[in-house]
Amino acid sequence: MKEAVIIKSFPNGIALHLNTDLPFEKLLEEIGYKFSEARNFFGSASLAMSIEGRKVTDAEEIMILETIRENSDLRIMCLVKREEEADQQYVK
Repeated sequence: MKEAVIIKSFPNGIALHLNTDLPFEKLLEEIGYKFSEARNFFGSASLAMSIEGRKVTDAEEIMILETIRENSDLRIMCLVKREEEADQQYVK
């Protein structure tokens, strides 16, 4: 079985890889758990984030960001697409 949530870094932020088969509520629980466990690792960094592996609605994006905020000290500055052009816009 695929892992529910995988957090990977990229040059200017983190990528959140979501399992496509699980209900969204289960993913939120897993996101909360992962970021809670990694709270000390990430510290209070400010990062860009991409959401990959599953299409999410604007409302789901907000719920994901809230879950991360509640379970870590990270500041997600913006959501990006993992495309070179979009990544360069964030860097600017």
